[in-house]
Amino acid sequence: MQQGHSSYVPWEQWHLQHPHSSWQQWHHQHPYVPWEQWHHHYPHSTWQQWHQQNPYVPWGQWHHQHPHSSWQQWHQTYHQG
Repeated sequence: MQQGHSSYVPWEQWHLQHPHSSWQQWHHQHPYVPWEQWHHHYPHSTWQQWHQQNPYVPWGQWHHQHPHSSWQQWHQTYHQG
């Protein structure tokens, strides 16, 4: 599952290029946001809320959140079909 045409631009870089744009605008362009960054912008939101917005989670992060789950479970979640 490729995220469209390698057009992902990190927020810091986007903000340099578009200083007047908001984080929300950037997020609309780049639906995947690393959890740390999301949490920085939405400190009161939960990991579950982030996960709904960002269904792909790197294995390291998944394991940190779900220490008792197996790599197989993670793999099933992200490599269906």
